Amino acid sequence: MTESFFHAGGIYRHYQNGTPSSEGLFVVVHVGRAPEGFAHPAETGDVAFGWRRATAPDGTPVPLGSHTTPDFTGWHEIDDTELAAVLGDTPVPHRAPPAHPRHKHTD
Repeated sequence: MTESFFHAGGIYRHYQNGTPSSEGLFVVVHVGRAPEGFAHPAETGDVAFGWRRATAPDGTPVPLGSHTTPDFTGWHEIDDTELAAVLGDTPVPHRAPPAHPRHKHTD
């Protein structure tokens, strides 16, 4: 089955002309749609939210930070085997950073 858009929890790699591009990896954590009146004309459909990371020509990981896109062109979901090949010997964090609890807004 061919995917037509991102899904939350997916890890994607960008390809251009059949080879991996400099866009790197995109870890999608949420897919949503803007409420009426808030969507940019280019984002009238779903929008994927997550984080991107690339690898420099010397093999150094380059975190690219948060990322959103309404464009699925060139992105392909990868499996664990492909992910391991891309990441190589990248150190895995010992633990996730602490979550910051939401504070209730008081007037």
